[in-house]
Amino acid sequence: MKNSLKAVIYPINKEYVEILKYKEIVKKYEEIIPVCLSGQGIEHRDAGELVKGKLLGIEIMADFEICMQDADDIIFTEFSDVVFDKMMYSIEHKKNIVCLFELEDEMNRTITGKCIENGVHFKNYCDSYAAYDMLKEKLKEKKIKEMNVPTLLICGLSEYTNKFEVQLRVREEFKKRGYCVSQIGSKKYSRIFEMHNFPKFMFQNIPEIDKIYLFNSYVKQIEIKEHPDIIIIGVPGGIMPYDMDHPNGFGIVNYLVSNALSVDSTLLCLAYNEYEDSFWEFIADYMQYRYEYSVQSFHLANVFHDIYGDERNEGERLVYMKQKKVDEKIESFDGKKVFNINNEETFRKEMDELINYLTN
Repeated sequence: MKNSLKAVIYPINKEYVEILKYKEIVKKYEEIIPVCLSGQGIEHRDAGELVKGKLLGIEIMADFEICMQDADDIIFTEFSDVVFDKMMYSIEHKKNIVCLFELEDEMNRTITGKCIENGVHFKNYCDSYAAYDMLKEKLKEKKIKEMNVPTLLICGLSEYTNKFEVQLRVREEFKKRGYCVSQIGSKKYSRIFEMHNFPKFMFQNIPEIDKIYLFNSYVKQIEIKEHPDIIIIGVPGGIMPYDMDHPNGFGIVNYLVSNALSVDSTLLCLAYNEYEDSFWEFIADYMQYRYEYSVQSFHLANVFHDIYGDERNEGERLVYMKQKKVDEKIESFDGKKVFNINNEETFRKEMDELINYLTN
């Protein structure tokens, strides 16, 4: 039976366009209406324009109060005084509340109490984020268990590489081909896409060796419970620093994951940029010898991360490139295994090779 629930997502920005683009994965909703903050200057534009992608046929609206009238759920993407006021207004008008960000305990209790008082539901997709207390019993084993199915890792050279959208698109392709997929997403709210959140304990103040054992146990439990054909894991952060001002997490999370699991194959996501011929061999060796990751292929994002700025832009900025520029850049990497998820020809070719590699 088709679901007929409607939702408003507020405030919309580039990061959350994926929720609109892959709405069919968020099966709960028939329609999701994006609403921007007052003064953002993006109202009445197609949501796909925010990331220089294909038009989605979804117009960004500006009047929150009008849009929420016919909605069942209000999805909030960030927290501020303005957002809190909209949240309280929504609850008073009998709308269910959905959060895609972590809340302090006191604020969580305030919102929960208000929802109960008004007979509506409250859901935070960052909850069940696999905290240390939930899994610490597993530390008694102190044993690394092997997975019985292939493990595919999707990681980024740095931040801002379309890494999460690659996770969504790759899973979608595996499922289309009849494979049962278990997945751990790199975002805190990955559960809205019916995958598992990356576990919170990996960022908590506990011994690093405990994180390794716990992550291994976390993945093993998913495998035992779900019986997948493949496990896909998106890793937050980058694999290496740009410089001391842009450390990309120093690759620490990837290092912990590499000790917790034997990875069968890796897709490495890159920001749009110039890459010299020497880069490809260097980065493949770096991944192999630092992490024991075998890189199957590279995904080139449509995002250029300008970390130094220019005369007009003193700070760093993100520049979104049109698909034609991305395709031209991939063609310039002649002979290299580089693809983009929005180019069906290169994407399907890489997926064919990846599946062939994992099944043989």
